[in-house]
Amino acid sequence: MPLQGCQIRAARAILRLSLKELAKVSGVSDKTLRRCESVDGVPPVHRNTLHRIQQAFENQGVAFIDSVEAIGPGLYLTWNPIFDKGPSICGIADEKPFPDRSGEP
Repeated sequence: MPLQGCQIRAARAILRLSLKELAKVSGVSDKTLRRCESVDGVPPVHRNTLHRIQQAFENQGVAFIDSVEAIGPGLYLTWNPIFDKGPSICGIADEKPFPDRSGEP
């Protein structure tokens, strides 16, 4: 199932990303991101836009869970914030993309 607005809001919150930071790493405008976050279901944007947003989050160690029957959609971190600081948000200021964390255990 495509990424939902509630998952985008939650992923951005868990990574403590501003709209501007997410726009920079995803290549999606902050205006479009706001529109995506304003709905609870699937945002009314092109699927490639949702893919870019999802890829930006997955590169930071966010894994998405589709809704199943009565259980809604969700997400989790593939790294533990207690033992690992995770990605450095300051990489944005240095004009460097975040490291690809998708292959890490």
